[in-house]
Amino acid sequence: MCSRMIKPLIQLILCLGLASGSLYAEEKTLDFDQLTPEQKQQLAPFKEKWPQLSSEQRQKVLTGLERWNSMDSSQKQIVKKRFERWRKLPQQEKRQLRRMYEKYRELSPQRQERLKRTFKKFRSLPPERRNELRERFLRKHPNKKLPPRTHNRNK
Repeated sequence: MCSRMIKPLIQLILCLGLASGSLYAEEKTLDFDQLTPEQKQQLAPFKEKWPQLSSEQRQKVLTGLERWNSMDSSQKQIVKKRFERWRKLPQQEKRQLRRMYEKYRELSPQRQERLKRTFKKFRSLPPERRNELRERFLRKHPNKKLPPRTHNRNK
């Protein structure tokens, strides 16, 4: 992977907490020297920062790296494009998205799945219909804010 993409991707992983909580049951500290040669090479930009990371953060980084390494090139392209979009977002929108993500993580697995299905259905609608629904929502809930609009995920 392009080394200039590793550090920002790992930072995104740390920000969003993409790894599952079950991985932290074991509070084992993994020193940088204990990583595999491949992990050391890919995480070289983090060598100096590694000692300051908590066990949980280290595990998140390693889980994210494992996920990255398991992706094919088209999946990696999608992730890179999403990450570039993320980097360009204003800080206020990033904060709002992080809060929404935390709320999502607090939902039961059933509610998360229902939300995913609803969102997928919404995304499959024509843009005009999505705009109608957004406008109707804002009329019904004038004090609510909609999350920042996302673009086609594959772009």
